[in-house]
Amino acid sequence: MGAEPSRRLFDRDLRLAAKPDYRALSRIGDDYDKYIAGRTAWQVTLKSGAVIPLYPGDKLNPFTPARPNPNQGGFVENCVRHLSLGTNLPYELVYKDFSKTDYSSARAALLEAWRTFTTRRAWIAAAWAQPWYELWLEEDINAVNTEAPDFYAQLGLHPRQMDWGAPRLNRPR
Repeated sequence: MGAEPSRRLFDRDLRLAAKPDYRALSRIGDDYDKYIAGRTAWQVTLKSGAVIPLYPGDKLNPFTPARPNPNQGGFVENCVRHLSLGTNLPYELVYKDFSKTDYSSARAALLEAWRTFTTRRAWIAAAWAQPWYELWLEEDINAVNTEAPDFYAQLGLHPRQMDWGAPRLNRPR
């Protein structure tokens, strides 16, 4: 196998970080437009292990992030709020942060979560668990593990619905 095919470099961040060296530009003279056109059209092809060359007259300025950012906590909280909104769950339950809530708002958030859980449980029971139960019941009857005389003739008489009830004993009203 030969060497990796060369790739064209198009790294917007690098182009933004590489700013013109104005002292070098002063030596170019009045032909600034020609310099900018040449810099814009300049393409770099790279092979594996290559160093990125700068356009003549450019100077690379290092990127120095100020970490940790003092706004990081608010940013993460906002992201979690958007995620919880998309999943129909309250922020307090997703982030496990009940420090900014009182009893009534925490209870309302948990009731809302319970409603979401029961809706999802009903969907899973109807779309997945119930068809599997019906298949299992039919296979079990065909294997003669369960007695059900004339099963196919009397489909309506045999219990085909499983109670997929909630494990919670005290359901909120």
